[in-house]
Amino acid sequence: MVFTLLTIGIAVGLPFTPFAYGTEDLLSGFGFQIPAGALGIAIAMFGLTGVGANEIMAYTYWCAEKGYARWVGPPDGSDEWVRRANGWIKVMYKDAYLAWGVYTISTLAFFLMGAAVLHPQGLVPEGNEMI
Repeated sequence: MVFTLLTIGIAVGLPFTPFAYGTEDLLSGFGFQIPAGALGIAIAMFGLTGVGANEIMAYTYWCAEKGYARWVGPPDGSDEWVRRANGWIKVMYKDAYLAWGVYTISTLAFFLMGAAVLHPQGLVPEGNEMI
């Protein structure tokens, strides 16, 4: 949590540094223009973000270990069980939306920091420098 908040804080604070960015920079950076030949690399980058089948599969086990739906009980078909199950499903939706929001904002913060610091200096890391 601290790392995420620091990352967002740094990205928001960049306008007060020599690597300042403005509204025009933000608008041009989010123009969704992909250079010719880079579409394959852009799609491959999604695999590097860590959002894949393993995380989706592991999420159900994580929910069980953390106690989600522990008090729902065995499915006995009663209206009370359905009410409890639906309540926990709502909790899981809220958890997923919150995680999506945090991941999206964090990813945007990293993008912003990289674009604001690397682009003006003409730095294009490659290979192990990218890591």
